[in-house]
Amino acid sequence: MTKRQLSKHERELRFQRLLYIGAAAVVAVVLLVPAIGFWREYFYRPTEAVATVAGQSITLETFAKTLAYQYAQITNQQQQMAVMAQEQSDPQFQRMLRRQIEQLEQQKLTAEGQTVSELVDGQLIRMEAARRGITVTKDEVDAAIVDQFGPPAPPAEQSKPAEQTGGDATKPADAAAGTPDKPAGEGQAQPAAGAEAKPESQATPAASPAAEGQAAQPTPSVAPTPTLSPQERNDQAFQNLRTTLNAIRVMSEPEFRTLIVEPRLLRKKLNEALGAEIPTTAEQIKARHLLVDTEEQAKAARERIVTGGETFEKVAQEVSKDEENKSKGGDLSWFPRSTMVAEFEAVAFNLQPGEISEPVKSSFGYHIIKVEEKDPNRPLSESQLRSRKSTAVDRFLADQKRPENNLVKLEYTPTHIEWAKNYIRRNIGA
Repeated sequence: MTKRQLSKHERELRFQRLLYIGAAAVVAVVLLVPAIGFWREYFYRPTEAVATVAGQSITLETFAKTLAYQYAQITNQQQQMAVMAQEQSDPQFQRMLRRQIEQLEQQKLTAEGQTVSELVDGQLIRMEAARRGITVTKDEVDAAIVDQFGPPAPPAEQSKPAEQTGGDATKPADAAAGTPDKPAGEGQAQPAAGAEAKPESQATPAASPAAEGQAAQPTPSVAPTPTLSPQERNDQAFQNLRTTLNAIRVMSEPEFRTLIVEPRLLRKKLNEALGAEIPTTAEQIKARHLLVDTEEQAKAARERIVTGGETFEKVAQEVSKDEENKSKGGDLSWFPRSTMVAEFEAVAFNLQPGEISEPVKSSFGYHIIKVEEKDPNRPLSESQLRSRKSTAVDRFLADQKRPENNLVKLEYTPTHIEWAKNYIRRNIGA
């Protein structure tokens, strides 16, 4: 072989090597791109954070599993109500059940945000419980599961105070901390429009659809069930739990205990601990208010009182749209802070006795406020104290989540929600 032929042969070999390398690179890319996508979808994305609490991440997979449980609970309620509607002959009762089914369907639309909120609450509760040395035992968790999933307890057991787990078997929103977040102040002090400036002691909770239905129609009779021994009841409860978890297919029993039950029990214990620390006295004011739609109406009402010499009571009775206390001349009686909405309190607690405010705008309209008395250390009424104790953990959570505390960072996006829904569909087939 001549030098020229050898050189040509070497070039051909080199070209062939380059072809092989190029082909191998193409094959590698073809194989690698799906592999990277698979790794990202099934190994990396589940670890992404939907929220961070004091530096600790709540992962996308945890969110998806808890959301699946939420959806299952809502669906379970709807199915139970549909069966009840078929079994009832009373049209009014059927309509009430259909309304509740529709309302539950609406809950699904907000379940994602509610689930993240409850997971955040659960983490905050765990942290504070650990700081205080509050724990729950395996036996307590077992008892809560039996209460939630077991057959009705015999009358002797039912007469005992039930462990409040927030775990009614038909309750949809019982993930993580068990209840939706209710911030103190604004969140708890926003009665229906026209009754905004209403103290805790006078607040009347809005009737739930269930309550309305029960008021209008007696509860249907239920056939008696055989009495089970404690062991049989326990066995049935855990069988029901396994059936529920098998249906959603994404949450194990240990995860259910950790994500669902433990935070509910810790919440109850923490609420009791916080409630025991609530002072029995507080700064309070005795005030009146009137509520109108526009600033011009508020100014005109104030002018009648300040310049025209009419009494606050008379003007409030004539122009206020707050039907709760209009007939009482706008009397709000005594109330402490964190009773009214923030805009109202910011002005009211800075007035001196006898002073009448300028118009105060809130989401309900425009207020004119008159403070009659102030007491820096007035005893709370029994109902006020009871209300504060029952919502102690809600106020704690609201305080912890204040932006200035920099403890909670919400990071979930629409793509996270879509991934979670796809995760549920892949596993459940829904």
